[in-house]
Amino acid sequence: MLTINNLREFTTEIKAVVEKVNTVAVVVDDSQFVKLLSDISVNDNFMFIAVVPQYPLNGNDDQYKWNNQLQFFLLKKSTDRNNNLSNLLDNLNETQEVMNEIITIMLSEKIGADNQICKLSNELVPGSLMVQPVWEKAQCNGWVLELDLLTKV
Repeated sequence: MLTINNLREFTTEIKAVVEKVNTVAVVVDDSQFVKLLSDISVNDNFMFIAVVPQYPLNGNDDQYKWNNQLQFFLLKKSTDRNNNLSNLLDNLNETQEVMNEIITIMLSEKIGADNQICKLSNELVPGSLMVQPVWEKAQCNGWVLELDLLTKV
């Protein structure tokens, strides 16, 4: 099971290797997430935020594994009152480039001990990695990366 401290360390390591990431955080739920985003200024862009995962247990008998369901947000806050489609697409393009850099780092296993993603596991659940746009979440736009990693009990 991914520990909270491993998650914190991972976000800090991303900040250290991805030049455009200025702010990192770990949040527990959506209400805490929105409050954090509301308190952050545009000077804190880009923000890499991890959500404490859910941990369903899979398997049976002596082959149980934790399915660590992870979410990572890369967001940019905007105070632009003229949030037209062109500005939104420019913002999504800019944040997409940074998210692609983060995904490349994660999949090339450059972060963490023993070639492990998030210092946890190199067992990515096939088909679980998904990236979706985020629009106007507390004046922020960007991307959310979702993926599942299996770990032994």
